[in-house]
Amino acid sequence: MVDPPELDPGNPPVNINPDNIRVVMETRFGDDSGEIELELYPKIKPITVDNFLAHIKRGTFRKSSFHRVYKDFMIQGGKPADGNKDFQPIPGEFGEIKHERGVISMARSNDPNSATCEFFIMHKTNANLDQAGYAAFGKVVRGMDVVDRIANLPVVPFPEMGGERSKPTMLIQIVDVRILDTP
Repeated sequence: MVDPPELDPGNPPVNINPDNIRVVMETRFGDDSGEIELELYPKIKPITVDNFLAHIKRGTFRKSSFHRVYKDFMIQGGKPADGNKDFQPIPGEFGEIKHERGVISMARSNDPNSATCEFFIMHKTNANLDQAGYAAFGKVVRGMDVVDRIANLPVVPFPEMGGERSKPTMLIQIVDVRILDTP
């Protein structure tokens, strides 16, 4: 039997369930780097998890970046490094998982059924997203310290986001994402 991963002190306890899938996201930013391990919930959000796993297998996230960093809210990534935008949107799967610190959710446009490959990891809890139709589908089980370090990097106004201060001043690369285990 494999021991569950050691949890970060800043994270509430997480039930490591053999029905869930664990993935590791390797990051590099400036002279720093780190891994973020996520537990995904395919029994609760099957379409969203299948979509995320398909992007991992396809290599969509390899050499992509966290291109939007909003301290005390979230860090957003998953935009393909090659600029490919030719992905089919998936239907939104909402509810059951709250947008708490460490939760991963799908980014989308104003249409709740428009998520493709971009995702975000919550830096702090935001209950407004639970009512707004965002599809949370997993949680950080190791590496919340990496999320914190990324969330604290310098940012400048992001024109595409109405000028909010969320555009990182450096490349925050997602080197790769790999699947550790599946049910």
